Amino acid sequence: MNYLLFLLFSTSLIHNSLYTMFNQRNIRRLCSLKNTIQKMHTDSKHSDDTSESVTPYDEQRDKKKIVALSQKNQTKLSSYEHDQSPQFLREIEACLNAPTTTCKVLLKNNKPIGFITYTIHLPWYKKYLKKQFPQFPSIAKPVAYIHHLAIDESYQKNGYGKKLLTTAINDCKEQNAVKIILRTTDWADRPLNLFYINHGFHSTRGGSKFSTVLEWEKTLDYSKEE
Repeated sequence: MNYLLFLLFSTSLIHNSLYTMFNQRNIRRLCSLKNTIQKMHTDSKHSDDTSESVTPYDEQRDKKKIVALSQKNQTKLSSYEHDQSPQFLREIEACLNAPTTTCKVLLKNNKPIGFITYTIHLPWYKKYLKKQFPQFPSIAKPVAYIHHLAIDESYQKNGYGKKLLTTAINDCKEQNAVKIILRTTDWADRPLNLFYINHGFHSTRGGSKFSTVLEWEKTLDYSKEE
């Protein structure tokens, strides 16, 4: 009798232990699954919050922010126009509305944080050469001019300037431009100068005691990607 009671007790104890063990294992699995789902949801939300894209300029969405960026980063802008003239902001607006100017805007969380404007056109002397020597189309390829490039200060040094510049360079290549020209307004701005040097630009003139403006030029290499 005692043996039977001991056997029943042992069997019940083993059953309860196994039940507890499997139950705890299932609880751990459920907790692990829950944590995984929460992490996936957090990562997905974070990914949505940090979405970035380069899009064409939209006046209703971008104009106010771009004008503010231009005003705040005036001496940092690359511009082929007269950056420090009193009509600076009007020139920005005129540039944005010009049919020959391309403006690309960098959006983060669907908000503009930077922009670049540039023009691709055929200089008058190349038009003349194209007309006089139609058998040599390569001598009459267009030239690109970058007018403005600015990134919101709170987002600088994160590769966004490179992203916009690369977008513009690739667009210039698609339109068969032979080179890109731009100007910076502060020849002593070492980080800005290094930025363009690292992207294949070289200074062609400027930077004297009579002018702080530097002119930069980049010959486009079609044998490699930017």
